[in-house]
Amino acid sequence: MKTIIFYALYYFYRVLNITILVYCIGSWFVSPGTRLFEYWRKLGYFLEPLFRPARALLDLLKSLLRKAFPRVDYIPIDFTPWLTVIVLEFIFRIILQLLVRI
Repeated sequence: MKTIIFYALYYFYRVLNITILVYCIGSWFVSPGTRLFEYWRKLGYFLEPLFRPARALLDLLKSLLRKAFPRVDYIPIDFTPWLTVIVLEFIFRIILQLLVRI
């Protein structure tokens, strides 16, 4: 039973990581008005609840950076997916440790 739960969580985690990667790559290549843009936008609606806490944390860090470095006003790279993947990895590792101890 443990192995079934492990593999289900493992594949769910991997699919989620690949989905985030596809979303990030799509943001570079998909332009508005194309058919792929609609799929990319729907993928964004699916991933937005995962990105929201990471965006809040990064906005807080950005406001702290503005106080320390007033000339830094705009950061052109969105680190939200990267932070989300790191947090998901951390949660996945904790769940695996709990499964091993059961």
